[in-house]
Amino acid sequence: MLTLEQQAVHLQQVSRTFALTIPVLPMPLADWVGNAYLLCRIVDTIEDDPALSCSIKQQHMDLFLTSLQGCGSISVEAWSRQLARCLSIDTPQGEQALIADIPSVLARLFSFPAAVQQILVQGVSIMSRGMSAQQQQSSISDGNALDHYCYHVAGVVGELLTELFSVYSPDIEQQKTGLLPLAVSFGEGLQLTNILKDIQEDAARGVCWLPSQPQAAAECSVHHDRQQIADYIALAHGHLRDAVAFTLKLPKQEPGMRQFCLWAIGMAILTLQRVHDHSLSSEAAPVKISRRQVKGVIVSCRGAGWSNALLRAYFRWLGRGLPLTHRDVGELYRRVSAWK
Repeated sequence: MLTLEQQAVHLQQVSRTFALTIPVLPMPLADWVGNAYLLCRIVDTIEDDPALSCSIKQQHMDLFLTSLQGCGSISVEAWSRQLARCLSIDTPQGEQALIADIPSVLARLFSFPAAVQQILVQGVSIMSRGMSAQQQQSSISDGNALDHYCYHVAGVVGELLTELFSVYSPDIEQQKTGLLPLAVSFGEGLQLTNILKDIQEDAARGVCWLPSQPQAAAECSVHHDRQQIADYIALAHGHLRDAVAFTLKLPKQEPGMRQFCLWAIGMAILTLQRVHDHSLSSEAAPVKISRRQVKGVIVSCRGAGWSNALLRAYFRWLGRGLPLTHRDVGELYRRVSAWK
């Protein structure tokens, strides 16, 4: 079984951001969330690998789902070795190591309480089925399709985290119904920010995660349609405002949970600022935020963490100058609930 130390190493290798934020969560919540992230990253690795055809990806997704449920026609060890042999030679070493360690990751999952196992298996299953469905589509056709994609890769993670928070904290369980719509918006905000951040890199390989015609994917860049990019920045900013509302509903006596969320929101808003500046410029520029900016978010959130009023003011200041569009989170949640 994967040890906590080995889980932390995998997190560091596949996501420095989550390797930074997950340890601030209280135990055993940090353990559950760390394992959940690795399970989701396994799905990402299969879905993103350029060496695998859609049919082969579907086969591996199906084998992963049966493995999550503790059953399957072949052993987890045999399947993970088979998958490792199929991966592209360009697959990052951290992801290769994670795929090789799938049996240990699943063994840790199966050591959790039954309620936690159920939450993780359900969330990862929804994600994998949604990604498999998206593989059959040639492009994101409209706003509804974008919501569908963002929900299955990130909105469902917001739900999963809320369910885990509720298992850990009876106070959160009591307000879970009101938190879940905000949690989905939270996840969609982070995913839409990532789409905007990576838009040029994706366009270079002929991929566009914003609504477009298939033949237009290669033209999807921050310079292709500034108004469209501004609209999606505004939409992402609105989702991140919902993320702040979600976080401020968490109990103040759970500072680890709040900081876990606040750091992610702060880094996302700073990234949106970089995307916004980039969209107004005629020159290509990196949109990755600096370590100094990350440190600034952490220090500021820790300093203001005791006061909801200060946190609201801080995030309004952090998002200054960004366009903003608010959505009805209830309506969004009703739609995505039908996609599970």
